[in-house]
Amino acid sequence: MKKRLVILALLAMAHGTVSVGQPITLHPANPHYFLWRGEPTVLVTSSEHYGAVINLDFDFEKYLARLHELGFNNTRIFAGDYVEKPGDFCIALNTLAPAPGRFIAPWARSSEPGFALGGAKFDLDRWDAAYFERLHEFMSLAQQYGIVVEVMLFFDGMTWDVQAPLNPKNNVNHTSAIKAKDYLTLNNGNILPRQEAYCRKMIRELNAYDNLIINISMEPWFNNQEHPGFSSPPSDRTKAWIERVSEWIVDEEKKLPQKHLISVDYANRGAIIKKDNLKTFWKNISVFNTHYDKYAESVKLNWDVPAAFAYNETGFLPIYHSEGYRVHGWRYLFSGGALYNNLDYTYQVGYEDGSRIAEFSCDHYVGCGNPDTKYQLAHLLKFFSSLPFIKMTPDRNVIAIGDFEADVYPLVWEGHDYAFYIDGGSHISLQLNMPPGRWRIEWIDAK
Repeated sequence: MKKRLVILALLAMAHGTVSVGQPITLHPANPHYFLWRGEPTVLVTSSEHYGAVINLDFDFEKYLARLHELGFNNTRIFAGDYVEKPGDFCIALNTLAPAPGRFIAPWARSSEPGFALGGAKFDLDRWDAAYFERLHEFMSLAQQYGIVVEVMLFFDGMTWDVQAPLNPKNNVNHTSAIKAKDYLTLNNGNILPRQEAYCRKMIRELNAYDNLIINISMEPWFNNQEHPGFSSPPSDRTKAWIERVSEWIVDEEKKLPQKHLISVDYANRGAIIKKDNLKTFWKNISVFNTHYDKYAESVKLNWDVPAAFAYNETGFLPIYHSEGYRVHGWRYLFSGGALYNNLDYTYQVGYEDGSRIAEFSCDHYVGCGNPDTKYQLAHLLKFFSSLPFIKMTPDRNVIAIGDFEADVYPLVWEGHDYAFYIDGGSHISLQLNMPPGRWRIEWIDAK
């Protein structure tokens, strides 16, 4: 504890005292963007694979310092109901896969050996004080650095049957023996009240932070697709569970000083959000996350939905393909997105500054492994924050006549400011629908 207090004191001297007020929220003048600490805000980052808190060997102080140095303002973490083992998803050095015995979770360990990843099984009737101390250290430091943390509460993934603390194999509390596809549903036996207790505990612990977005579930469609295909949203039975969890969060925060944004991962690549879902399953959701959305379909298909859209996980491009991960971010923000988080595997135990090239053990899953990508993406946030984006909308009608090979993404505040992201091609000629006047034109190299 003394260590954390010293760190925060030094930060206060270096950066001035942070005034912590209302948590990050949707901007009242334009709910497609955020309002934070009195300023219109978009969130951009190139962040580690979500294990910063639950992996005891990961030096998150060094990691957060690097994000701050680069000017990034966002990261994601898993809260502890999910963990991976070394080698999962072909990731050679995975921050979400701690070494044996180095996984820490919200629940205390029992005296009974047998947890799949080393150490004793969990006792779900007791909380682990050491975990919450580490969580608060992380959140406090991120708050001082001006980094918004999306805390993911739940995930089933491919490891439920082996590594999940709420699986009966891994605790001494005789939770129901269910299949992975039932974990994120209301039909999960006596696990549901355990999920509720954990959810409410996390909400109470995190309530004081202004740099928090509460994510109900990472990829809830993973074992529960609405329809076959890579870009399927979750099934209705999982959406009903998401609605219930959102009700726990809202109910718990009614008793607490702060109210936070609630997010959910709703599809890969983007899908149309059904209007009736906004009144039922999604009634408490303010931020809709998508993964691998290289053409910003989530924003384009749902611009009439008064919510923020986030592309918060990238992957499947060649390891060293910085251009692809950079281009995805520029496309997304210029299409009206509010958050871009590049999943960056160069942050590793012992290399928390992101200086080490990432490695993968197979060809069917690869991700960002080039240490240079983060430096290129830092320019995106710097540039976009210079725009009056809160007054701008993506509007192709500004292009009267076009002769170009590239993709063009316009953002428009009619009569005031026009911004265009030009992706690819060897030449471009545009005739624009703009009012007469004197205009200043500036070209910027996104790289």
